[in-house]
Amino acid sequence: MTTIRPLTSADADALLDLTDYAFIADPGRPWRDSLLEQVDFDNTFGAFRDGEQVGGYLFYDLTMAEPGPLGTVRAQPLPGLSWVTVHPDHRRRGVLSTMIRHHLADLRERGAAWSGLTASDPRIYGRFGYAVATLNVRYRVRQGARLDTPEPVARAADDVTVRTLFAIDDDATAARLRAITLEGAATALGVLTWPERKERGHLRDVPASRRDLEPLHALVATRGGRDVGAVVYRRTSDWPQQPPNGRLEVQWMTALDAGATLALGRRLVAEELVEQVVLPDRGLDDPLLWWAGGPRGAEPTVSDGLWLRPVDVGAALSRRGYAAPCDVSVQIADPTCPWNERRWRLVVGDDGVGRCEPAEGSGTADVEAPVQALGAVHLGLRGWAALAAAGEVVEHRPGAIAELGRAFATSVAPVGGLEF
Repeated sequence: MTTIRPLTSADADALLDLTDYAFIADPGRPWRDSLLEQVDFDNTFGAFRDGEQVGGYLFYDLTMAEPGPLGTVRAQPLPGLSWVTVHPDHRRRGVLSTMIRHHLADLRERGAAWSGLTASDPRIYGRFGYAVATLNVRYRVRQGARLDTPEPVARAADDVTVRTLFAIDDDATAARLRAITLEGAATALGVLTWPERKERGHLRDVPASRRDLEPLHALVATRGGRDVGAVVYRRTSDWPQQPPNGRLEVQWMTALDAGATLALGRRLVAEELVEQVVLPDRGLDDPLLWWAGGPRGAEPTVSDGLWLRPVDVGAALSRRGYAAPCDVSVQIADPTCPWNERRWRLVVGDDGVGRCEPAEGSGTADVEAPVQALGAVHLGLRGWAALAAAGEVVEHRPGAIAELGRAFATSVAPVGGLEF
């Protein structure tokens, strides 16, 4: 039998050893301490059999930018599941299932509405009710690329000053970057914000871990004495012959408006000795993609980003904002979280504020859906009509899918968000 208990700092070495094996990492690597700096043991658990640790997981206290009423965007708490590991001698014995069920039940007791994750293997988490909620779009923009923008955006960029921070592993700089990140937390659907301890650990410079790479640098954009954006990045050099073929890899980028985005983008593509700039965690509606000439100019690659699943359907749908009124009942199938498996009624007013509660009485629901559908539509990546066309949801009352589609509509596609 598998039991789950909280881990403490005394379990740190065993947790890291198991995690290193699961993700094929060097247990002697010098940045183990900076990894532990990111761990909150109040949110860290181990799975045990006969006194032996056979698995583990933790979650981060993230924020996620999700739809608010009538087209607004707001940052909301999101527990981010991570470090999910099972000992190789105990796989396919129900350890993972036990941990996931424990995680979701624990979050329910804590009052969480959603659980999120970034999947190391996309074949695993769908069976536990998670669905892809964002796409991680990665751009590769060539050095010297022309970023063509409308004149008002160009003028706004001209008012921005961009400065380079060569060394960012100090508390004052980390606090400044943190402030920019928090202010940008609700600038676009899907934006994720790490907890402070994870962000600080990520910025920590461990020279032995860089293996001849340069430390992280930052660009900070200011306007009128106020910080309006930042980029954290690292360059690598490949200079076997002329011309130089360096690479600048962005770690994360935050900009509060289009002018700041353009100013930072122009500075990145002007970097000398760099042949390409790589920008991860972007979206298909990202202005940088289109300023750079569209897909042929930015060479986007697409993968799954954030995965979401409701912890509590009523809380998840009541917290979200909507674009139009609706009154629809939905029968949810959720074998992992039986408290969700029932008929729910979602009522949204003209103000875009919704209320989702268990439906009264008996009868057939307007729509029948697996719990995965709610994660897929939450940030606007997929629509209810698309799910119906794919056979993933079933309409029993004509017009109900269209009604849900209007209510859940978003004006732009979500961005990929940070990995965790």
